[in-house]
Amino acid sequence: MGRLRALRRMRKRAIKDYEHALERTYQKVGKDFEKAAQGKGRPSANKEYAKITAKVEAKYQRKNARQQRRREAADLRERETGTRQSPGVMIAKIAGGLLFFAVGVSPSEGGFSLEVFLVGAIIGLALITWGLLPFLAGRHRKAKEVESARHQFEQENAPAVCPACGAPTKGIICEYCGTPLNKSSCKP
Repeated sequence: MGRLRALRRMRKRAIKDYEHALERTYQKVGKDFEKAAQGKGRPSANKEYAKITAKVEAKYQRKNARQQRRREAADLRERETGTRQSPGVMIAKIAGGLLFFAVGVSPSEGGFSLEVFLVGAIIGLALITWGLLPFLAGRHRKAKEVESARHQFEQENAPAVCPACGAPTKGIICEYCGTPLNKSSCKP
């Protein structure tokens, strides 16, 4: 739900940026620009209008393409590692957390200070957790997916079992008890 909301917010922002860029362009060119948009005015204003509008739209399309490439890279990273954050971001969070933790734990000139220790330890552990939690959650989610896929594969490829004696069967008659079998009576 949060991801969908973020995408909607990005779309609204992109539309607002596009409209704002067109508005700024209107202000740059002036009154002739508005006349050109209505098809009135001198021919050079119409050409100028078309040229500037094309530039603004090209800029807007490049921005959308850049955002799309970032989203695709994050989706690929999420499929491969199970998390959307890049390894660099994860390492930076952990390094910052270790730095805060080290500063909080190290003795100061005036002796041991409980306040400094608590603040450093809390912020440090929070940053370390913030960096590691998505990675660990992604690994856990991926392990669950692999387990469910393995379980589904085993169920699909399990041999049929005779309902009378419970022996694995291969044909239409149970090899052990001689019971005639149909596909609906065999349990996988």
